[in-house]
Amino acid sequence: MNKYPWLTHTYKKIIHQYTINKLHHTILINSVKGIGIPYLIRLIGYWLLCMNKKDYKNCKKCNGCNLTKSLNHPDWYFLTPEKEKKSINIEKLRKLSKRVVMSPQQGKIKIICFLNTAFLNDYTINTLLKIFEEPPKNTFFLLVSYNLIELPLTLKSRCFLLNIKSPSKKKCLIWFRKNNFIIDEKKFLIALNISENAPLTAIKLIKSQLWEERNNFYEKFIYFLQKKKLILFLPYLTGKNALFKINWIYSILLDSIKYKNNMSKTISNLDKKDFINLISSKYSYRTLDKSLRLWLKCKFYLLNVSNINQELLFAKKLLNWELFLNKKF
Repeated sequence: MNKYPWLTHTYKKIIHQYTINKLHHTILINSVKGIGIPYLIRLIGYWLLCMNKKDYKNCKKCNGCNLTKSLNHPDWYFLTPEKEKKSINIEKLRKLSKRVVMSPQQGKIKIICFLNTAFLNDYTINTLLKIFEEPPKNTFFLLVSYNLIELPLTLKSRCFLLNIKSPSKKKCLIWFRKNNFIIDEKKFLIALNISENAPLTAIKLIKSQLWEERNNFYEKFIYFLQKKKLILFLPYLTGKNALFKINWIYSILLDSIKYKNNMSKTISNLDKKDFINLISSKYSYRTLDKSLRLWLKCKFYLLNVSNINQELLFAKKLLNWELFLNKKF
């Protein structure tokens, strides 16, 4: 687990549970994106399917290890949707239902992975619930959720829930320095602050066009805020990275509240202090708090209401926001 050391404890805990015959047949990992959960899943699978494992390490030489490395192990199933699809193909699930009752082809166990429960539709969930009623012997299910609220209680109640938090800022910095990234450390810290302390997301953000898009986003935001015409901000809010943008608004508002309460050392957007100062001085605490709640609600709708009209949702929120920002509380 040298690659992502903050996952070592969880990895060893799961392996230990298996060695003492107490590993639950279905593990549901709840976490945030960008801390290496898919890597953790693969390491667990490598170890479980290794024929000559020792302590917490797989041998990397046996037939089981070679098959897992090439992603061709017949007892390891990754269920993911087809490209550009939002749910798992029904035919894949039918094949899964047949395979789970069969004996392992290579070793002693089978592993079935769902790397993102967001792809589970009602049919998939009902199929899994039927399987979990009488779980097949020597079969382990590994599910990953980045939004636990989306899953029905009936499914969660049949799983062993494992919550994995983001690593501390100290651990992230140690990892960052050890890997010698050609990135300014201050920039990494800012990206970390606005990425829920997810180091992989932070690195990806800096290396992508999103970093420059964030700078342009804030420039336009402040411009329309000062003009008191926030509805004109709509074209810059909608689109591919809408959730990121909602988080950017939420983040700058939260920093403004911190700044207003003399907590400037805890702000996240260290490169946007001028904007934070401007917003903090312009609006009351009550207005900022109300603004924060408005965008939290917007994020909730975006995450949990399927097929929501994004443009209509944002237009309504911007109009509401514009109304109470121009009032004096």
